[in-house]
Amino acid sequence: MGKRLFFAALLLLSAIGAHACTAAVISGNATADGRPLLWKTRDTDNLQNAMKYFKGSKYDFIGLVDCNARSEEEVWMGTNSAGFSIMNTQSFNLEKTVNGVEPGDKNGNLMFRALQVCATVDEFRHFMDTTRLEGLCANFGVIDAKGGAGWCETSTRSYRFFDANDPLTAPDGYIARTNFSITGTLHEGLGYVRYQQADAMLKVAAAQRSITPQWLLGSLARSFANPQTGIDLADGTHNRPATNGWFIDHDLINRSGTACTSAIQGVRPTENPELTTMWLILGYPPVSTAFPFWLKDAAGQLPAIYTAEAGAATTVFGKKVDKLKERVYAFHEGIGSDRYFNWEALHNLQGNGIMQQLSPVEKEIFRRTETARARWYRQGQIPSKELARLYADLSSYVIERYQQLFGL
Repeated sequence: MGKRLFFAALLLLSAIGAHACTAAVISGNATADGRPLLWKTRDTDNLQNAMKYFKGSKYDFIGLVDCNARSEEEVWMGTNSAGFSIMNTQSFNLEKTVNGVEPGDKNGNLMFRALQVCATVDEFRHFMDTTRLEGLCANFGVIDAKGGAGWCETSTRSYRFFDANDPLTAPDGYIARTNFSITGTLHEGLGYVRYQQADAMLKVAAAQRSITPQWLLGSLARSFANPQTGIDLADGTHNRPATNGWFIDHDLINRSGTACTSAIQGVRPTENPELTTMWLILGYPPVSTAFPFWLKDAAGQLPAIYTAEAGAATTVFGKKVDKLKERVYAFHEGIGSDRYFNWEALHNLQGNGIMQQLSPVEKEIFRRTETARARWYRQGQIPSKELARLYADLSSYVIERYQQLFGL
């Protein structure tokens, strides 16, 4: 009986961990350029994600969805034509799991509905005041084109808003969350160690006002430090010959169940909301690379390598990332073995790890994108022809580099 209970508990912990996320809302007061940011690293059972355009009842929007989704009315992070953006982390200390069913089955649906009708953070709060909270159990992060930024910790009974622009609530200009809520049951929930790591890194960057999408995706989202153990794999002391290069991903920001990471960069109050940029690293972030998306012309122009037809199991780019991930998570010997990963394959002293090879690729994507965006900010809009050329240029570049570097 004892062994059966042990393995049941192990399976339950694995299942819960697969729905974990690490995220932050950053007000313009803490960013390098004064534009607010949402950041989320998504962990889920649905590892195959895609970008999708939606024609809304009031506002159109783009968002991250599951491939072969259980519902056409769920979004896991997105932004709309008014410049309102939303994401979530599932909370595990606001509601109790009943008969093995985790709370929060309507979290994705709420974000889908909010993106259709909300233009500002204040409108989202009104939306929350007037909507049924049934099936909700999450921290919802939001920003808007007017400078609004904050979190709503939401249960089936009520919600509480935390304003990232309020110095009493967010003295450093940001609020981080993982899979627990401040208003929930003390010492319960998940993700406290991940929260500590994210908060520590954000605190330093916010003080320097150096938070950018490139830093969020390149440094924070790819951190391999565990503050509880005091180990940072990237410090150069955990490679061969000092170790054999294999480690367990427990409580790291990136784990076997990480499906993607994304940063939505809003606009300043004087700027056109269509300049809101959604950066996405699709798939396991250490073996993937960032790519920018905009709502402008999204009905027909979202890059095909990041979208999926109805019923499709994955995306074109997702297949390439999965094959690289298999080189990292290559140990398959029984229950729990999927938590072992080959750090040496990602980052080594020879400088030819997968992350090391992809770093200049991502830098080039940001360089090309920033060159175009600098013009767009000056012009106050995104020219359709320029957007089409940039999408085509970046898509070709990504495909070419994965073929040249990894034969994929």
